[in-house]
Amino acid sequence: MPVRLREKARQLPHKFFFAFQPRADEALAISQLAATMASQHGGVPIRADNLHVSLNGVGAYTTVPADIVDRAITAAAAVDFAPFDVVFDRFLTWNNGPKRATVVRCSTGEAELTALYTAICTAMMQSGLPAEEAPGTPHMTLFYGGAVLPEQHLPQPFGWRVGRFCLIHSIHGTGRHKVRGEWLLRGTQAALDPDRPGTTRLLF
Repeated sequence: MPVRLREKARQLPHKFFFAFQPRADEALAISQLAATMASQHGGVPIRADNLHVSLNGVGAYTTVPADIVDRAITAAAAVDFAPFDVVFDRFLTWNNGPKRATVVRCSTGEAELTALYTAICTAMMQSGLPAEEAPGTPHMTLFYGGAVLPEQHLPQPFGWRVGRFCLIHSIHGTGRHKVRGEWLLRGTQAALDPDRPGTTRLLF
């Protein structure tokens, strides 16, 4: 996407993308790490409820596109992928956009994240959604702004078992991420949530 079109897309009010999120206790610990690092290096930490690892973009729109959301839900339900472990052990600042982002990256789980991206991409195309075949670099943003930090190891790596992914609705200018649906990776239902009867939960 050309730079000007990419910048225009960032300004559209409704952005949808697939991602996975830490569970509540994990998110709280990561947000505390983000706040500590932001205070040391400057910048604004990401809120605990907005922490995520982006997977596939679904698009940015002027209004909520019901047909696109329906196709995204169909695509997500068709994804067949096993749970896997991820460990974030490095951080650095990306200084290639309007906002400097300090992110954490993983060694353990990076190949699986790329494979999950590819599986979602295939399902999106089968559902009639446009999809970029080249995955981005797996990462989680901790804070924006502040110093530009070279890549270095985290003093205390952190991670968890990835057992689900979700469709996020980001509303521009509000700082809000709304989860529109989530899907358990196959074979994780009983271990993750024994009271949940299905593999899909839609949150509209």
